[in-house]
Formats: sequence, structure tokens, C-alpha cells
Amino acid sequence: MVKFCCAFGCNEKFIKGGPITFHCFPKDETRRKLWESKLKRENFKATNYSTICSRHFSEGCFEREKLGGTWLKKDAVPTIFDFPSHLKREDNERKAPKERIILKRQNSFEEQSNSDMKSLPKKKRCCYLGDFDESDMHSPTKAVKVLQKAKEEKTKKNRKLKALQQQNGKLKKRVASLEQILKEIKKKSFITDAASDVLELSLTGPAEQLLKRTQFYPNKAYEYVRRTFSTSLPHPATLRRWCKTVEGNPGFTHEAFITLKQKSTEAMSAGKKIICCLIVDEISIRKHIEWDRDKFSGYVDLGTQLDNDCLPPAKQALTFMLNALNANWKIPVAYFLIDSLNALERSNLISECLRLVFDTGVEVTALTFDGTSINISTANNLGTKIQEKDMKPYFPHPITSEKVFVILDVCHMLKLVRNTLASK
Repeated sequence: MVKFCCAFGCNEKFIKGGPITFHCFPKDETRRKLWESKLKRENFKATNYSTICSRHFSEGCFEREKLGGTWLKKDAVPTIFDFPSHLKREDNERKAPKERIILKRQNSFEEQSNSDMKSLPKKKRCCYLGDFDESDMHSPTKAVKVLQKAKEEKTKKNRKLKALQQQNGKLKKRVASLEQILKEIKKKSFITDAASDVLELSLTGPAEQLLKRTQFYPNKAYEYVRRTFSTSLPHPATLRRWCKTVEGNPGFTHEAFITLKQKSTEAMSAGKKIICCLIVDEISIRKHIEWDRDKFSGYVDLGTQLDNDCLPPAKQALTFMLNALNANWKIPVAYFLIDSLNALERSNLISECLRLVFDTGVEVTALTFDGTSINISTANNLGTKIQEKDMKPYFPHPITSEKVFVILDVCHMLKLVRNTLASK
């Protein structure tokens, strides 16, 4: 969808990579109305898709210290417009004394007429059976109308009763115990024999534990149990919330570094030191904004937890993962929702990750990512020289200054060679 500026007389439209940026109206109702009044457009009501271009904001309205885009300050208001002469006049011009006196008399006359209208008796509503009372039965006309309304109400109630009886007749036979539920699930081949053995061990424990374990097996098993009890069991989303132990917000994962600290302590007690390779990769994601009961998710987020609809939707996830070289495990340590990041910003994130990993006692000796141009520039910013002559395939660690070698992903490099040969 093409974005246009909704200011008076402005014909700017969104061009990707252009110098003009577009900004959504604020969520706050007071500030949104203030922006709408500044536009001076009659009967204009901003929507979630209405935007104003950066030409209508002064230089002091922008946050120049933030990275990753062009940001407005929280109190920014559009003030630069090219209005015609009749719109440049002040809205609150002082009226002449005679005109004010005339308006005052008109207002007093309207107030008097409104009070007279209120004193008139209201017409009785006769739309539902409850609108009639006993006095209405003395009139034959109203009595006939009461009978008609009563028949209509009876017909509606009969239809509703019949629908409920049909729905109740379609309900499946209740299962009396958890043992019978397990037998029915196994009979319908919703779970395997191994899963059945695990669930049988859960029958003696709390029912919550059985529900949690059932949810991890095929969805049909839990859906059958939930339908059997007429949806009185928790929704699968509630079960996922019970089982969640990690927040999972964008940024560096605190629980991952706690686990790294524990593994480092165990290795040092055995006289060893854990050596890892940091793997950085990008994953394309679908642009989607979703409300998760606390805030909107899907906007660009570098771990700052900002909730602002002026942020662009994220289209990629930048992931960081540690792969142990002298052990058999991998741990994701961070991810960031991004729209686009330059080489300097990526190198800053990698340096920060190396500092946090160093605090856990784990040593990082290698960095691996795809051989794209942006990753080559990132490596050069870190201190390497990936070039044909005088190649320097390592950079100093930000704390220990030891060599951290850059290893480009072999599969991706072979793919680039294939694409280059195919194009020629």
C-alpha cells in the first residue's frame, strides 16, 4: 500500500530509500486531535494508516541520537504548512460586541425551547412484551397487540429451546475417569504406545501436570479431551503460558547467559575451559503486528521494548547462537527484530554479545556468518581485512584483545560461486 501525506496541498508519497520519511499519527487521543487540528482540514479524522511526511516537522522534532531509522520526539507536532490566506487567519478572532449580544439572546431562546420540550410527556414505547402493563389490557386495540407480542416471544423461545436440545443431543458421551480418557485417546490412535506409558505415570500426580504433558503430544489428543469436557479445560494458549519459563522478548536472553555461567563453572571445576563459535544469521519473517495482551508485537525491536506505532514492522530476525567447539551443545543467546541494519550497528551488537559472553567465563574464538556484502562490511568494521591481498581473517576481542577468527559459511559461499558462474 502506497503511503501519501495527508497535509493540505502536499503531494509527497512514500519512496523507499528516499529523503522524505512518513510518520503515523500518535495513539494518544489528545495528541492525535492536536495533530488533526494543525492540518485544518474540515471533518478530517485520522486512521491507523494516515501519515504525515517529514517536511511538515521542524528540525527540533527529530531524535538524531537513535539508530535504525528517523524517529520523532514524543512531543513532536507538525507546524510547517503551506496554507492559503483564508486558512492562515487565527481561529479565535474576537467578535464584535453586537454580534455577541445577538448570539447570547439566541442561546437563551434555544435553552428555553429545550426546557419546554423536556416538559412534554414522552410517548410510551410498545415494542416488547415487557413494555405493556395491566392498564393496557382495558383497551381492545392494545390487548390485541399484547397477544401478538406474546405469540412472537413464544415462537422465539421455542426456536431457541429446540436449538439447545439439538446441540445437547450432539454432545458425546461423558468419560467418567482419567483412565477411561486415556483408553479412548489410545483407541482412536491419537497418541503412540510410548506416549501412553508416559501419561499413565502422570495419572497419580496433579491434573495440571497431565494436561501439560497431553498438550505436548499431537493436538488431536488434547482437543478430544477438551471436547469431552465441553471446553471446560484450559485453552492450549493457557497451557503454553503455564509451561513458559523464558520471557522470549527481543534482545539478549538473560536465561541463556545464566546457563552459560553454570556450564563454565562446571567445566572449570573439571579443569577445562569452554571454547565456542558465535554464529550470526538472518531469518526472513512475515510482516505482522499482533496484540499480546500487554503490547503490540511485530515492530522493529533491538531489545529496547519500545511500544510505538510509528516504528516500522520488522521483516527480518537477526539471531545470535553459541556453538561449543569442545562440547556437544548449542545455545541461542539473542535475537533482534529488524527492518534494516547497517554494518556499524551490526558490529556494535556483535561486540556487545562478546562482552556478555566473556562475563560468563566462556571463550569465543570464531565468528561465523554468511558471505553477504553487509556481513563483509561488518567484519571489516570489527577489524578484519577480507580482501584479495593482505588478508587479515581475524579481529581483536573487545576485552581480551585475543584473536577472533571470521569463518564465512561454506554452504553459502558455494552457493554464491554457483550463482556467479550461472549468471556468466
